Amino acid sequence: MKKIIVLSLVFIFSQTSFAQFSSSNYTIRLTRAKFKQNYAASQKFNTDLNENLSNSFNIGHHSNIIIKPVINTGKAHLIEGMDIKATGNPQLEFIIQEKYSNKDDIFIYKKQITTKNISSMGDQLVALFINDAKAHDDLTQFINNFINLSFNEGCIKQFEKIDNLVQEQKYEDAIRLVSNLIPSPCKSKAKSIQSELIKKYSETICKSKIQQASIMVNSGVSFQMKRAIPLLLSISPTAPCAKEAIELANKIGSKMDNTQQISADIKRYQSSTNAEWQKLFLMNLIQN
Repeated sequence: MKKIIVLSLVFIFSQTSFAQFSSSNYTIRLTRAKFKQNYAASQKFNTDLNENLSNSFNIGHHSNIIIKPVINTGKAHLIEGMDIKATGNPQLEFIIQEKYSNKDDIFIYKKQITTKNISSMGDQLVALFINDAKAHDDLTQFINNFINLSFNEGCIKQFEKIDNLVQEQKYEDAIRLVSNLIPSPCKSKAKSIQSELIKKYSETICKSKIQQASIMVNSGVSFQMKRAIPLLLSISPTAPCAKEAIELANKIGSKMDNTQQISADIKRYQSSTNAEWQKLFLMNLIQN
């Protein structure tokens, strides 16, 4: 199974930075704010928000804790022909939701803005927020308070949701949810269930993943073979089809142009263990 780990690292993990991923931190999903009147302002806002929150949380695309930022400049209307102005109070809104429940809350950031032009208003509001260290701290604390109620004080209730996901055979979602309980007081039970779910998931998807990967690898097309890598990565070294997965991984290694790089990485990861595979699997599942 070592070659599977290696190939996956070459084609997947090299494209994604896991340097800040920590199992002791909660993982949140951060959606991008869209501000069509000023694309540059929304880009600056999204970049700053991601950088700041990643200091306290893991940022993943599939977390059950969702943060939806909105650049709200107030109600817009037309004045003097095509000149767009705004009425109301401009503000940044951060909507936090917990997937699989009806829980949500909102953090609002308001500042006095000197213009009524929507594009300039967004620019000013974003600039003020970016330079407001207290606002960043307050937002982080707000998110932590929300998480504390659902995952620290209410972690036992989360296992009911995990059971429901397993019954629906939504193993990936169940693994993501239980992984977000590792930082909670329910850590011990969560880690035990996490290992059981990963094993059951690997056994369940063995046949279908091997079949899909075989079609891609046997196509001989570089793009398709690269697509087979995450499928092989999702198969545990202890799964019933691990041997077939290794054979497919070796086949990819023999067909890809960059076999020298792959050979070098094989030596580097020669001591890879099942625990190391599981860590890579979880990071890929949670963050991508």
